[in-house]
Amino acid sequence: MSNMIIVKRVKIKNILSHESTEIQFPLGLTALIGPNGAGKSSIIDSIVYALLFNPQSARSFRGGGRRSLLRIGASDGLIEVELNVGGKSYIIQRILSSTKSESAVLIEVEGDKKRVLASSVSRVLEFVKEILGIPSLESIRYTIVSRQNELTSFIEETSSSRREMVLRLLGLDEIEKAKELLKENLKKIEGDIRLFEELSKQGDDMKKQLLEVDKIISKKISERDELSEKVQMLSDRLKLIERIKDLLYRYNELKIVKEIVVELNKLGK
Repeated sequence: MSNMIIVKRVKIKNILSHESTEIQFPLGLTALIGPNGAGKSSIIDSIVYALLFNPQSARSFRGGGRRSLLRIGASDGLIEVELNVGGKSYIIQRILSSTKSESAVLIEVEGDKKRVLASSVSRVLEFVKEILGIPSLESIRYTIVSRQNELTSFIEETSSSRREMVLRLLGLDEIEKAKELLKENLKKIEGDIRLFEELSKQGDDMKKQLLEVDKIISKKISERDELSEKVQMLSDRLKLIERIKDLLYRYNELKIVKEIVVELNKLGK
């Protein structure tokens, strides 16, 4: 909570042991001193009830219904708390009755001007939560005001329970859950990165193998080209030999014909 929250005044009528009490709280520390049963805790309980509790939850507040808050013999009562939050003043009024529904009003005070912000118990409690800038009304019980023995029970909790409670009061429990979820996602991402690195390494190895294969293929292609040239040369030589053979054959035929002609000429003489 970034704004300072100050309880300036509390006024109670026919609440618990108080017939009519009004206390102005000065700045700084205030100590309520008195014998047991003098009504010290009742003042704190009144502030807590005005800020926190709706009539339906009154039974969990003091082990009884809202009538248990009324002074014995009284049919109605009033709790009025004045707060200063970040320089702004607010008055919360809670009117209790044994015969009709409880009413509430939240008033914003600016100098001599007063403006009603909410006029039902549920709306007042929601506005109080919004004005105080707290994640839950429950957090007031351990941060702004605390009823008798509540801090003792808080201190006596185990460290893990206190941690969970503090996170919940500060509205950080969802952030903690998100943090755990992020941890799980981070582990998955790290696993994916390791897999990617392994696949990348395998890819590099495959690239090297492909380069070696390319070299072998290039070498084989070069050898094929050389063989192809040799085959062509041999083919050309073979054709030349065939031509020479053909010429020799023709030459021999001509030579025989010439010899025959010579012999015929001799016979003609």
